[in-house]
Amino acid sequence: MKNQKGISLITLIFTVILMLIITTFAMYSGFDALENMRVQAYVSKLKILQEKVDIFCDKYSVKEINRMGLSYSQAADKDKNVLEEVIAMNNITPLKSWSSVDGSTANYRFFSAGEIEELMGVKDFDLAVWINSLTRNIIAVEGVKLDDVMYYRQYDLPGGQTLEQPVFNTNTKLDFSVKTYDNKADIKLDKSYAKITCYLKNDLSVVVSTKVYTHTDTIGVTESGNYQLVATDYDRNVSDYSEYGEDVQSQYAGLEKTTEDFTVTIVNKPLLVDGMVPINEDGEELSTEEEKQAWYNYDSSEKKWANVRLADGSVYVWIPRYAYKIADAKIDIKFLKEFSNITTEGKALDNGYKIAPAFQDGTALVPSSFANGEWDSEITGFWVAKYEVIRNNESVSSMQTNSSSALTVAPINAFKICRELEKNTSLFGTAVTGRVSGDMGSDGFFPVDTNNIDTHLMKNSEYGAIVYLTNSKYGNLSVSTQNGYYPRM
Repeated sequence: MKNQKGISLITLIFTVILMLIITTFAMYSGFDALENMRVQAYVSKLKILQEKVDIFCDKYSVKEINRMGLSYSQAADKDKNVLEEVIAMNNITPLKSWSSVDGSTANYRFFSAGEIEELMGVKDFDLAVWINSLTRNIIAVEGVKLDDVMYYRQYDLPGGQTLEQPVFNTNTKLDFSVKTYDNKADIKLDKSYAKITCYLKNDLSVVVSTKVYTHTDTIGVTESGNYQLVATDYDRNVSDYSEYGEDVQSQYAGLEKTTEDFTVTIVNKPLLVDGMVPINEDGEELSTEEEKQAWYNYDSSEKKWANVRLADGSVYVWIPRYAYKIADAKIDIKFLKEFSNITTEGKALDNGYKIAPAFQDGTALVPSSFANGEWDSEITGFWVAKYEVIRNNESVSSMQTNSSSALTVAPINAFKICRELEKNTSLFGTAVTGRVSGDMGSDGFFPVDTNNIDTHLMKNSEYGAIVYLTNSKYGNLSVSTQNGYYPRM
């Protein structure tokens, strides 16, 4: 009996010890879970504020923001101490998303929780913060502890985001590129600037866009015309940086207003059907999104027309809808929007301009329909073979540059060959040719022909449209004599 009592006592002692261990572990686990919850709530709260701060800084200039809230000298000592602590911490251990501009207390403004709600619309926000309107860095005056370290920014905590901070360029040269695609143009900056304003050159009172731009931004333009980019400081004020802090003053020392002019030529986007592969001027398929956006540029300084290739190697060029005027032995071209007679500059056609018949609806012409080679509806453009038809083993082949031109094909056979292309599934795919069936009649029509393409011999009106465009300032026609003649556009 004594042994049994002894064993029970030992068992009890071990049981108590085990329970203490489990309880202690549960307490620590609970503490960890509670700490993690506090950290994530803190991060989420400041992430929401970041979105509002980004909008706020887009809406107001640095000078305007520097009239809101409190400056460093106006803030309470306890709030200044937090700002100083975070800056000092960065000098020892660099924090995420930290910029040299963030290293000066003069670049921060203090906003109370009430001001955050009033100015930025963040409801029920309970933290006062420091905000750097240059870099949009946010430092809360109340932190959260993690692993015995106090943090005041969500960027430095688990789950925090990376703050993308622009590095402003002080070089007075503007570097940018213009890409035209999908009936618009994008102006992409190669560097970051304090502020970019885009004007319509013909009327500098028309501001197309103005904001802080970095090298990742683009300025969108939807009409042709002459434009002007102006790079300045935030407030178009090239000398007064007194409100920006010493770091910014030194960074912008000597910056002057810089102006660059450029033109944009927008044309109706090339319409692709199944089987057409966009290619560059070297005949290479476009693989990246950037290449696709730089596929063509009909501006007179570029003369880069859109090219596509079919499965047989044939190459075609897009001729966009336009109007023309001939004066003093010169052909002047105005590209038109979609199916309209409105120019891509957004203006009605001036007197003397005529829409090329190859793009027009000729059904209502008097006295004779289609007298000038029109269509049965308005069109936005058409594709034309870039090269002449070639002969390959004594048979007519594709429009390429690797053989001699087929010069002896009878007109009636050429007509049939071109019309039959519409049914060629190896060229255009079933998505197009599935709506064409039956044998072609002598008039060139199929019993069923409701697809969205029309292959045919070139009409005089189409040839004229090509020649006029080629001989305008937008054209770039050269002729090669490699095994024959091959017009290049």
